[in-house]
Order: sequence, then structure tokens, then C-alpha cells
Amino acid sequence: MTNLENLDRSQLQGLYKQLLEYKNLSKKLWKRGRTQFQNTLLWKDTFVVEYHPSLEVWYVQEQAKNVFQKVFGKTPENSEISFQSSSKLLWGMKVYCNDFLVDMSFLKFYNQIKK
Repeated sequence: MTNLENLDRSQLQGLYKQLLEYKNLSKKLWKRGRTQFQNTLLWKDTFVVEYHPSLEVWYVQEQAKNVFQKVFGKTPENSEISFQSSSKLLWGMKVYCNDFLVDMSFLKFYNQIKK
């Protein structure tokens, strides 16, 4: 535990910025914001892939790795990626890296056409 009296001005300003970021994330994203803040402090990335159950798992893994590499510039191992089957998607998949999303599902196009 750090005593605030022992910190200099720049350290206090850094701590203040972190507290503001925590407040904003938890206010906007609730519980997910708190975990997002903790991951940023630990420099940890979260990788999630949602895919339609009719797709083969090996195909989803291959495509997800390509998206992570080309879009996000990251190369996670399969053990670091959380693969989730979702029947809500009409077909395709959604790839999440931290709080960013690449939507490669037909649900996106369906909603755009429906409007």
C-alpha cells in the first residue's frame, strides 16, 4: 500500500488520471468496464470470437487468427482466445479484441437491410 504523502506531483497526476478512467469505464460499461480497466493496468488483451454453430471450429480459428493479425496487429494463441458458439448470429462470426469489434456476420447486413 502506497502512502499518498510520499508521492510527488507527477505520480499523483498519473494516479488521478487512472481514477478518472476507472470512474468513466465503470459508469459506461458497469462490470465489463471494471474488468477492462484491470486488463489495461496489467497490459492484458482479451480476445473473444462468437460464431454460428454451423461453422467448423478449425475454420473459425483460422479466420479469427487472420483478423487478429490483419486488423488488430496481434497474434494470440488459440488458448488465449475465448470461442463462443452463438445461434443468435444468422451466419458468420464476430471478432472482439478488448473493446473493439469486427463484425463478419450476416446479422449486421440483415439489420441494415431491414431498416
